[in-house]
Amino acid sequence: MSARMKSALCAITALAGLVLVAPQATAQAAYPTNTFRVSYGASYAQGTMTWFNRTVRLTGDLRTLSSSGCRKAYAATFDSAVDLLGERNTSAKCGDAVRSFQLDVPADVVGGAYATSVCLLDANGVVLGDCVAYFRGDAG
Repeated sequence: MSARMKSALCAITALAGLVLVAPQATAQAAYPTNTFRVSYGASYAQGTMTWFNRTVRLTGDLRTLSSSGCRKAYAATFDSAVDLLGERNTSAKCGDAVRSFQLDVPADVVGGAYATSVCLLDANGVVLGDCVAYFRGDAG
């Protein structure tokens, strides 16, 4: 299943009330923020998501292991009708390391994204494990 399909299904499932993710709010900022984390085995992407008016910024760390192959962090933004607004991923990161990253994911609608789905991908763009949906309304 493609990353786009899996993140759309994750967002639809979450919107239907079947999956609830209650991200912890971080310190108050000019724009709402929340933490995010997705993992697959010992690999993970985690950090802070900032909900701007026309983009969502993910700033965090991507942990990779040489024994697990290369990994990418991926995020997709959606409006309240679960229409895809934008998607971005990091370049493939390999080896035993924790590397910082920043993704600016487009959400070019009035008020910005309603939801953002975050996934881990392998080097070929295949989704690893489950994507996690986060909602603007849950951000602090």
